[in-house]
Amino acid sequence: MTINVNIGEAKTRLSELVSRALEGEEVILQKAGRPVLKLMPLVQAGRLEAERVAALRTAGVGAFQAAFSGQDLSLEALKADRDDPLARFRRKFGPAA
Repeated sequence: MTINVNIGEAKTRLSELVSRALEGEEVILQKAGRPVLKLMPLVQAGRLEAERVAALRTAGVGAFQAAFSGQDLSLEALKADRDDPLARFRRKFGPAA
């Protein structure tokens, strides 16, 4: 059930509205008849924020999809492109004593 309440009325009923929101009801605060705010528990808000961030990350990765199309991005292929770590060490510091 959704509870729509004007901000002025919400001032006097805040405790009740908070407890109803914690029980899982949707509480919408309105200003001049237009919805402006939704009360929700922090656990639910955190989950929604995590979903929003995950969607942004997915969109960001998708932006590079065309740049890497046709390339082998498997772990084996990525490892094959790397030098031997000992060879890099020798180039940088000389032969081990």
